[in-house]
Amino acid sequence: MDFYETRMGQEFYTNTVPRITKALEDIAKSLNAPAPVIQLPQDIPKDFLTDLYLGNYDPSDEPEPEEIADCTAEIIANEAALHKAVSPDIWSLIDRTSTLLHKKGDILQAQAFAAGFRCAMTMLVVGLAKPGSGEAA
Repeated sequence: MDFYETRMGQEFYTNTVPRITKALEDIAKSLNAPAPVIQLPQDIPKDFLTDLYLGNYDPSDEPEPEEIADCTAEIIANEAALHKAVSPDIWSLIDRTSTLLHKKGDILQAQAFAAGFRCAMTMLVVGLAKPGSGEAA
């Protein structure tokens, strides 16, 4: 009696072989048509990277939130009131202090951007790295 004539042989050829064949077909399909690595839910301008590289991207082109517009209006009103209420020498000190605060804020904002960018790139690299390859030696 040959294997295909046994009960186990019939089970193998009628059930196991088709399952193996289907699994191999699924593996072949997944290898030939890889899924996209990432899908972004928002629209990205076609030339975003080129514009960024060439320095044509300006994040200040984004619409200003209402909170910032309200705050700016209040600052301008307060500056006008202060300018009227103090002597020119005092106003000069206030103006210099304001300028230094803006300069310090710009420096802190640049530091925060650089730190955030480094953190984001580190997360991206770690996420794309082979598991276990980032361990300290």
